[in-house]
Amino acid sequence: MEQKDKKRFLSPSGAGIVAVCFFLPWVKFSCSGTTSYASGAKLGGGFWLVFAAAVIIIGAFFYFKSINQIQKSKPIILLSSIIGLCVIIYKYISFASGTDTGFGRITPDEVGLEIQFGGVLTLIGLIISLIGTSFLTPENRDTDIKKSKTGCMSILKFSKEDLEQINKTVQQAESKTSGEIATAFIKESYDYAIYELIFAVICGFLYFVVMMFFVYEVETFIKQMFWVYSNNYLLLFYGFSTFLVISIFYFIANISMIDRLIVFKKVMKQKVKERAVRHFMESGVNNTRDRTGILIFISFLERRIELIADKGINEKIPQEKWNSIVENIIQGIKSGKVIEKLKESILECGKILEKHFPIKPDDTNELSDDVTILEK
Repeated sequence: MEQKDKKRFLSPSGAGIVAVCFFLPWVKFSCSGTTSYASGAKLGGGFWLVFAAAVIIIGAFFYFKSINQIQKSKPIILLSSIIGLCVIIYKYISFASGTDTGFGRITPDEVGLEIQFGGVLTLIGLIISLIGTSFLTPENRDTDIKKSKTGCMSILKFSKEDLEQINKTVQQAESKTSGEIATAFIKESYDYAIYELIFAVICGFLYFVVMMFFVYEVETFIKQMFWVYSNNYLLLFYGFSTFLVISIFYFIANISMIDRLIVFKKVMKQKVKERAVRHFMESGVNNTRDRTGILIFISFLERRIELIADKGINEKIPQEKWNSIVENIIQGIKSGKVIEKLKESILECGKILEKHFPIKPDDTNELSDDVTILEK
């Protein structure tokens, strides 16, 4: 495992430290010759938000890692770490300034309050988790990875035969021209994590507003669950439940169908175009001998297709022709015949290139004929 890959585990490792240390001694009380220890769990109340944050960090990390979208865990891990830190800092300031009781105000010195290793390690764990978010980047952020055919099938559900058909079609289309045709598939052109987080936060806010109309009912329900009631329990309920709603809706927002609903089409269009242009440059399609490279770029989450033709061929062909080729592929996607229509479009591009740039005696295959499967 590379060093960079190991650093990605900082956040869940920090959260793991928090989850374990939550049940270890956080503070020691010494009063009238009696000494007692209290863990985060024993202190209870709002401190359970710290434990909840740790669980959500671990869950988010391994869920998004399992679907190869680890960068999408960054917002929820960042938010969870900050909430956990804020709870501890707020509670520490509250304890340091004294606590009101029926016998007056008690200060930490009067009860011999001392911070223990569990509390310190919990704080360190949250800081590690927060720092770890800076390493939650795509595994192949700066380079395009050409997957094996088996890998392609697991990502975009194409069979080995489908990919071989496209490869042979590209070879056939290029057999009578000096031009080059490249094809690329990508699951999604952008992670849209910020839009998903905004959506989740809005849902959490709406939940909180609605629940404010049921404070009496909620408080009555909580009172029935405990022998001794504290207002902290009500605060904990609203804080934890709102945090949980935000987390749940963030996961829901990562469903492709939901993504297409919450992200503006204009944004998706722009992101697909940017990613297609980036691949056009990085893959060398823009660097063929006669500037005759054509890229057919399909982004499946956004359901968009970008056809980019280099200067040498683009200036000879009207835009309407390119649009008709793209529309043919779109119809194939809608009718479930994407491979068939893609092959037709590749052959059409080959005819266009053959007409304007027939094959030369010294022609070489400048670009791979294989489908490129992109991670990000």
